[in-house]
Amino acid sequence: MKTLAKWSVEDYHRTIEADILRDRHVELLAGDIVEKSPETPIPHS
Repeated sequence: MKTLAKWSVEDYHRTIEADILRDRHVELLAGDIVEKSPETPIPHS
């Protein structure tokens, strides 16, 4: 996959403030927004 642009910290914070990433567990790593792994296992019902 080709990267078109890297995210800046300011861009990342603006997406959070605009609620664009609502309900997403993400973080900014080296200019990429990536999904965070859950810290604890998800319980099975």
